[in-house]
Amino acid sequence: MSWRPAPIPESNDEAIRQNLESWDSLAQLHAQGTGSEFYRIEQWLAGESKLAPWELEEIGSVEGKSLLHLQCHIGTDTLSWAREGAKVTGLDFSPNAISEAERFAKILNIIDAKFVVSTISDAVESLDGEQFDIL
Repeated sequence: MSWRPAPIPESNDEAIRQNLESWDSLAQLHAQGTGSEFYRIEQWLAGESKLAPWELEEIGSVEGKSLLHLQCHIGTDTLSWAREGAKVTGLDFSPNAISEAERFAKILNIIDAKFVVSTISDAVESLDGEQFDIL
């Protein structure tokens, strides 16, 4: 794949549409392991955490706590937090990414995970004002 400069979008709405289109098109590829050094899907499904040691140290125990993960993409980090004991909600504006996250939750039999399609600016409304222990 060769990179080239993208034309400047005509408006903010157009920029958001193009960004969503891009992430939607990449979701399935990422979920299948494309970008294998970053996503490492097979290893993650086998139990490898997507969380960095500093994240675990910084946040501390999440056992039994509710956690909201914004821009969760395909849910690998979100579901890694669930493996640590959190009741997780992942939010992303890409319907295709959320579909992959839900598929992974089923594969891993993680029943305390919820995924929501929404922009961050609409998150409060999309989550019906739900409160979380960790954001």
